[in-house]
Amino acid sequence: MRTLIALAMRIHPDKPFAASLVDRATNKVMCTGVNGIGNEFVSPTDHGEINAITNCSRLYGFNYTAWTNYTLYTTAESCAMCQGGTWIDA
Repeated sequence: MRTLIALAMRIHPDKPFAASLVDRATNKVMCTGVNGIGNEFVSPTDHGEINAITNCSRLYGFNYTAWTNYTLYTTAESCAMCQGGTWIDA
């Protein structure tokens, strides 16, 4: 979590929101995401949780079975959009 907070603070010190997906079986951080890209927001949906999921999908593909072992960690309470977008029924 400290690493995630440091990443968020480095990229957006005024809005330090970031998220990580961690594989519970290995405790490996699979992906991270932050709000916006650089200092600009590309989209109103450009939140850390959504970006972490998108990054994992690009890197590893979406394997529903493997993703049920992932836990999403965030630097703040997720908004309603991110809560809905990150819920996976195993």
